[in-house]
Amino acid sequence: MTDPELIALEPAPSKTEQVVAVLLERAARGQLPPGGQLPQEGVLAAQLGISRLTLREAMRTLQNLGVLRVERGRGTFVTERSEWTRMDPAVLGALLEAGEGRDVLKELTELRRIVETGAARLAAARHTEDDMIALSDALAEMESAALEQDVVAFAAADVAFHDVVLAAAGNALVSNLFDSMHSAMQRIREETTRLTIGSLAAVEVHRKVLEGIRSGDPETATRAMSAHFDNTDRFVDQAISADEGARSRG
Repeated sequence: MTDPELIALEPAPSKTEQVVAVLLERAARGQLPPGGQLPQEGVLAAQLGISRLTLREAMRTLQNLGVLRVERGRGTFVTERSEWTRMDPAVLGALLEAGEGRDVLKELTELRRIVETGAARLAAARHTEDDMIALSDALAEMESAALEQDVVAFAAADVAFHDVVLAAAGNALVSNLFDSMHSAMQRIREETTRLTIGSLAAVEVHRKVLEGIRSGDPETATRAMSAHFDNTDRFVDQAISADEGARSRG
């Protein structure tokens, strides 16, 4: 019989993924600055202790993420951060670890407010009983995680709650838009949750969203979701300030 704990194990990063992470970290920290040229392939492969084939695969991945640009006859250059695919989990993780995720956090929160207040409005009119059960289940998981001060579980339940709201809106394009950001959302939720875990205030804000949707009144649901994002804005500001303070002390 298969051990269930073994099923949950994630595979170790491949050599290519490790190289991508190393180069991303250097670019995010400014050790490979925007506009900077990478060493020649053979030199860089030797520096990293890898084969040229592995390096080519890693650089192809970074090109696809918008981090590197190849200019024929000139070489490979680091692009401006505005060109990076910042919602890719690897890129986002590198920026956050380097203390450069402030803009991403703020922009994602703005995007979520724009989309999710509209989704709550639609969900109030279109939700099913199954949607309400799923929202209640996610809320219960959030409350349990808050009491146990389990950051990862709380963030996962938070993401699940909002996924249900998006699905209950009955617009497949909205759900598809956020599907591509799922891993990044989980990572950001964990960053902000670390400051609020143990408090039931965030749970109560979500409870009001649930009640607003259940009421069937689009205006009530919209106001509840907007109030939720007022709180989220504060949490994001606190997370940014805490991170900047820790780095300045370090």
